[in-house]
Amino acid sequence: MKLNKGEWNELLVGLLCLKSNDISLYNSPKKLSITGISYGEDDFTTQNPHLLTDFQELSTLIRTHSATFTVDPEILERYKFKKGASRQKQDIWLKYMFESQDHIDGFGIKSLTLRPSLLNASRATNFKFKVLNHLPEQFSLKTKKLLQKIEPQNLLFMSCESQTFAKNLSMIDTCLET
Repeated sequence: MKLNKGEWNELLVGLLCLKSNDISLYNSPKKLSITGISYGEDDFTTQNPHLLTDFQELSTLIRTHSATFTVDPEILERYKFKKGASRQKQDIWLKYMFESQDHIDGFGIKSLTLRPSLLNASRATNFKFKVLNHLPEQFSLKTKKLLQKIEPQNLLFMSCESQTFAKNLSMIDTCLET
């Protein structure tokens, strides 16, 4: 299967989750204990003896290729990796323990070089801020230029645009304002 670096990062994130076993959540002492990964919500893969070798091989391939490339089909079969449909928002499904309960949740993965994340940017993940000490003419600027001119201490977090997103964030980080 020939895929681009971002698509291969989906498999790499899954292997990293299995390799790390416990995933720390941003700025929180809470952890998810990963017990399996899936790329289609049906067949879950757990740790196997090839995990470390496959992780290192795929990581090296992603770093050394600049565009699309092919990986040994045996690795794909071993981890039941399959490319999701573009309409499917979840790239990876994680089976995990959190606060003594089993969970299965889907995550979308975006990667910038080799720094994948488990949060896609969309309207559902927007934050609302109040800008303090601003000049009215600043708001005619495009967002990127505006943010360059505003000091971080002049941004006051107001809320998440989506209440569902706010509730999900507060479940994993109880110190987050809602």
